[in-house]
Amino acid sequence: MATTRERRLSAVMRLDGWLSFAAPTLLIVGVPLLLLLGAPGWLVTTSILALAVVLGACGAVFFTMLALETTRGRYEFPESVLRDLEA
Repeated sequence: MATTRERRLSAVMRLDGWLSFAAPTLLIVGVPLLLLLGAPGWLVTTSILALAVVLGACGAVFFTMLALETTRGRYEFPESVLRDLEA
């Protein structure tokens, strides 16, 4: 049975991994689409900055989770977390 710590680490890893894929994909597809539709420049800039902030925040949360784990002396991922990620 996975502990609360393992479930939290698994959730953070899934969210960070998904957003690391989704944010650049949205930018690659969305920015040219906004420009083709004639959107104002401030909207394009705001979209890019918002996705960059979200992606950076996810990375910061993931880093904090890993830093807390290593300061507690846990240097390897629990088996349950790795098993959840494979599914």
